[in-house]
Amino acid sequence: MLKSIAIRWFRGIKEAVIGGLSEVNVFIGRNGAGKSTLLEAIYLTSSWANPSDKLRGMLKLDYIVFRRGGRGDWSNTRDSLWYSMETGKEIGVDIVFDSGKKLEFRVPYFVSDSNYAVGLAPSEEIVKGAIPPNYIWSPEYRYNLYRDLILNTRANTIIPAPQALRDKVLEFLRDEVKFLEEVIFIDVRLLSEPKRVEEGVWPKLLARRLDKLIVKLVKSEYEPDAEDLTYMPFAGSYMLAVKLSRTTVPIDTLGDGARMAVLTSSIASIVENTALLLEDPEVHQHPRGMATLMRFLLSAAKKRRLQLFITTHSIELVNIVRKICDEEGLELCLFFMERGSNGVVDVRAMESLDVGTLLKLGIDPRFLEVM
Repeated sequence: MLKSIAIRWFRGIKEAVIGGLSEVNVFIGRNGAGKSTLLEAIYLTSSWANPSDKLRGMLKLDYIVFRRGGRGDWSNTRDSLWYSMETGKEIGVDIVFDSGKKLEFRVPYFVSDSNYAVGLAPSEEIVKGAIPPNYIWSPEYRYNLYRDLILNTRANTIIPAPQALRDKVLEFLRDEVKFLEEVIFIDVRLLSEPKRVEEGVWPKLLARRLDKLIVKLVKSEYEPDAEDLTYMPFAGSYMLAVKLSRTTVPIDTLGDGARMAVLTSSIASIVENTALLLEDPEVHQHPRGMATLMRFLLSAAKKRRLQLFITTHSIELVNIVRKICDEEGLELCLFFMERGSNGVVDVRAMESLDVGTLLKLGIDPRFLEVM
């Protein structure tokens, strides 16, 4: 589990430090406060362990560039990821795990291939046991695990890594690498492409009959008449569909809330021991549907050891998550984010009890910046 994260020179964030992360982390704040950028920063670091996003069928750093406006990729539009487009700086994301291990990730601008872009600044403990005596290690070196290469940020070159470095990194950071490899980022753009989720997730669900859980979710809130889920021929291909007592309904024709709930819950059911990043899961959800979906996700988080990072503008979602976390015995922390004109993000952490106290006083925690 991640315990803290520090971000520098990334998107609209010049600097932000968030400590005290728990099992369930909810981030609120006005538009432009840096909530989505926080999720992207975690997703960015995961590309060091695995640069490909199999659900989306593209490289993660290409998707970070592409996802907001739907234009460009890392090779031609990466300038926009640097704070104030100051590409002479390195994007930095430092994370600390509950194991106490700190990983410092750096993204230098000169690397034009998103397969290679993220490098780790290895600790002395790693380097000491992995570098041969005749190899001079430079503090400007960044290690790319997936390609097993060194990014030399002073000379702007890429060089082969010492043979023993990869083995030492994987030995020292075994659990941390596994955690990062499986990080999942769920946003509206992904949920608007059901075919990708169907192809990437449903074979795994069906193999373990976890589809029964999704049917139960659909039946409990969205389609009381639902009996099962199946594939049906549609437009020259096949698509997921809900069996009702008298007909079968393609997933694309379901209401937006029901479709997004099916896709989100499906993804959460196949991952474990990692982080699930949820951007504004309240979109298209009635409060009852929101409660049903969050109960499913929080239960999955507990059973599958998922650390949740949730951004929201919904006070209803905050209240729902608080109540379910109390019932499930999950640690919850609510973070209020406020970005200053200088790009420094102030982050205030509130325990569940603090949130309840504010609400009892009639204070909406979303509006803390005016206090």
